[in-house]
Amino acid sequence: MKKIFTFLLTLLFISSFNAQVPCDHTFTMMDDWGDGWNGATVDITVNGAAVVTGATAAAGAGGGNLSTEDLLFSASTGDVIALSNWVSGSFDGEVTWEIKDGDGTILASGVHGETPSVTGYCAPPPVCNHTFRMMDDWGDGWNGATVDVTVNGANVVTGATAAAGAGGGNLSTEDLLFSASSGDVIALSNWVSGSFDGEVTWEILDGGGVVIAFGVYGDTPVGNGNCPSCLDPTALTASNITTTSADLGWTVGGTETLWKVEYGAAGFALGSGTIILSVTTNPYALTGLSAATAYEFYVMADCGGAGSSSEVGPFTFTTPCNAVTAMPYVQDFDALTPNNAGIF
Repeated sequence: MKKIFTFLLTLLFISSFNAQVPCDHTFTMMDDWGDGWNGATVDITVNGAAVVTGATAAAGAGGGNLSTEDLLFSASTGDVIALSNWVSGSFDGEVTWEIKDGDGTILASGVHGETPSVTGYCAPPPVCNHTFRMMDDWGDGWNGATVDVTVNGANVVTGATAAAGAGGGNLSTEDLLFSASSGDVIALSNWVSGSFDGEVTWEILDGGGVVIAFGVYGDTPVGNGNCPSCLDPTALTASNITTTSADLGWTVGGTETLWKVEYGAAGFALGSGTIILSVTTNPYALTGLSAATAYEFYVMADCGGAGSSSEVGPFTFTTPCNAVTAMPYVQDFDALTPNNAGIF
């Protein structure tokens, strides 16, 4: 009985972390004349519970031009989405609508008074390589010590161990890759002792190469997986421009925290400019520029094992001329003598 209970708890633990993560769905409200819904409203329900009450389109310009207005609400894959409790307005015949899932796919469309029932959908989180880094202080491997790596309670690596190295007191490292998604629960379990457990250390790195857990032999950490989104950055800018420097900025596409910047004289070909890797600041303070010169720069998100975005750009800016430091001719008028005082 105890084993059955433990098994059920394990299934519950795993299923709780495999539950669908909600995402934005869209209710698009349209009006044929373009002046809003004129008092018509409707409720949006998810699994029978109202998530939006009295949704209505605001008044537009009118004049017979179709107007649209989007309203976001949260739902998960498999959730039942419905419309209910329609309230009549002045011109219900002008009212149309669409329900879109997390990917922007239209699930249902119709007119005033209809009560559809559709199923929500969110794209599954991306899967990417994570890293279990095995280290040995002496450099001769783990000498028989092993450990299992689990994702959401299921073994993805059994008996991980570092191979023998050269030894001699030099730290050795060995990387082992495994797959996980953002939010997955990553843990170590089932440690087996070797000859020199005191030399054993380790790290777990996410899809972007960030350390999410570390420790020594016997530790059983719990960390969350992460696959950086690697969406394209947008809205490149250059500010605080001087003769020798500029702050390069951009709008982050998703959860990215690492970028590659390439810059050069205006018109340079990608790959031939100056490349700056592992940029972690936004804006980035670029120095070493020349005065009175037009420059261009590109930005690319770098997501480690999850890949990279496209090169976005170019954005062009020009450094100013050097400031004039002295007049070309200086006359010390105080030095005039009585003999030439009358020349004015």
